[in-house]
Amino acid sequence: MSEVLELTKQCLNSKNAEDIIVFDMHEVSPIVDYYVVCSAETERKMQAITNELVKLAKENKITVKSVEGKESADWILVDLGDVVVHILKTSDREKYDFEKLWNEVPQIKLKEEI
Repeated sequence: MSEVLELTKQCLNSKNAEDIIVFDMHEVSPIVDYYVVCSAETERKMQAITNELVKLAKENKITVKSVEGKESADWILVDLGDVVVHILKTSDREKYDFEKLWNEVPQIKLKEEI
């Protein structure tokens, strides 16, 4: 597991993100190694997860390429280079159905791994 992915995992678990799934994109994407998808009940919790992830990345000298949707109420994307984190509001997660979209991609449910 990459350093960036490990840091992401620790952050999401410490902030009690829900339904954390890692999609191993090595075989399907030349630009990203992992997509991490998680949920949060409220916009405030989504912001807290985002802020902590950005803070930890900077503390560990990991480049935060971009943060998209921070003003959005339903989806925030944090691009850490090899790892892209999608933080979705729980009520909107089913609408996007990443598990179906990337059903051919190997998945790791992080809560089960702990």
